[in-house]
Amino acid sequence: MGCYIRPYLGDCRACDLTTELVADYVQILLHNGRQNGQGLAPKTVQDILVIVKDTASFAAARSIRLPCRLERMSVKQKTTEMRVFTQEEQRKLTTFLLDSPDTYKFAVLLCLYTGLRIGEICALRWSCIDMGRQVLRVQATVQRVRDPEPGGGPKTKMLFAEPKSKCSIQHYTDGSAVETTLKNGTISDFGRTDSGEKTLTLFSQNACVVAYKDADGNYVRLKTLANEDGSYRYSIPEGVAELTVAVKGDLDSDGQLTAKEARQLLTASTNASTLTKLQYLCADLDGNGVISAREARILLKASTGNAAIDW
Repeated sequence: MGCYIRPYLGDCRACDLTTELVADYVQILLHNGRQNGQGLAPKTVQDILVIVKDTASFAAARSIRLPCRLERMSVKQKTTEMRVFTQEEQRKLTTFLLDSPDTYKFAVLLCLYTGLRIGEICALRWSCIDMGRQVLRVQATVQRVRDPEPGGGPKTKMLFAEPKSKCSIQHYTDGSAVETTLKNGTISDFGRTDSGEKTLTLFSQNACVVAYKDADGNYVRLKTLANEDGSYRYSIPEGVAELTVAVKGDLDSDGQLTAKEARQLLTASTNASTLTKLQYLCADLDGNGVISAREARILLKASTGNAAIDW
C-alpha cells in the first residue's frame, strides 16, 4: 500500500493533513490511482484509507494534533449483480471444452468446476496434485507485472505469490475424495476411518478452527490433530451432522485478514458483546475463550503479512 501513499502524502507535514486534502487524495485514487492512469477499486482505496486513519490515530495518541477528522470518511462500495452461467450454458460450454481438449480448454474446464482464478491455475505444479487422495492443492498464484528495471530484457516479469484469498481452506473426506475450497462456512460431508469413526481432514494456509453447535446454539471446538503431510485431522462426535469451519481472524468472512478486523477485535477485547457467535469463534485466536488486545495485535500483523496466526 505504501506505493499509493508515499507519492501523494509522503512529504505532507502533519499540520497540513486536512480533511479536504485526504478527501481529494481518495478521489485521485478512485479515478486515476493506477500507474496506467486508471482508477483503483473502491475496496483497495478503502484499505488505503484505513491505513491513513490508523496513522492519524497513532499520531493523536502521541499528542500530535492533526487538522483532519477522518472518523466518518469512507469509500462507497459499488455493488453490481454478477451474472452466472445457466445450467444450459454450462452444459454447452462443457461439451465444447471436452471436444478435442487441449491445454487451454482444460484450464477453462478446471476453472469452471473449481472456481480457481487464472493466476492460481497458471501457478499449478505437479507437486500440487495428490493422485492417491485425488486432491488438488492451491498453493500459489502467478501474475505478470511490469519490470521497472528491465535492463534491456523483457519489460515484464512473472511474480509468484500466495493465493489472493489467504484464508482459503481445502478439505476432502477420506475415502470419497470430495474437495471444496471455502472461506468461513459449513461442512456436512464427512468420511470415516476403517474403525468407523467420523473424520475430517483439512489443508489450510491460515490457522482455522472447526466446531459444531450444541443444543443451546453455542460453538464447541474440535481438537486438532496434525498429520505428517501438513494437513489437520478432526474426529467428529457421533450425532454431529454439520461442522462450522472458520478462519481465525476473518471476522467478516470475506476471505481476507484486514486492519479493520484487527480494530474490531481490539474493541471486542473490552466489549465482546459487539461480536456474533461466529465472529467470536474467529476472534478467539488462542482458543482460551477470552479475547485480548494481544490477539488484536497479532491479527494486525497478519493482515500486513508480517506475522502468521499459528495458534
